[in-house]
Amino acid sequence: MNKEKILEKSRKERNTEYEEKVYQKGYGYGIALTLVLCLIFMLSKIIVSDIRGLKEVLPFFDIVIIGATISSFNSLYLYSKLKDKKFLFLGLFLIPFIIAFTYKYIITI
Repeated sequence: MNKEKILEKSRKERNTEYEEKVYQKGYGYGIALTLVLCLIFMLSKIIVSDIRGLKEVLPFFDIVIIGATISSFNSLYLYSKLKDKKFLFLGLFLIPFIIAFTYKYIITI
């Protein structure tokens, strides 16, 4: 290979690495924003229940399910790529909560 081909290949590899970092960062921001929105929606249901004078808070199992599912499957994906056991633990830890809240959501609607 001559210098030009080597330089061209190196530029393409750097570009790919940069794109991967951008995708990962964007995905991370997306997850963070989704979890913040879930928290805001949960708090708004609590506040609305209080304003309306309801005896019970409006159920927010749906929001918990969304947040826990995103966190769990993101952690399991990271474990599959990085082999870091903390991601495996977090991903598996959240699954029973997802199942329990899904059951609770189904019986309350």
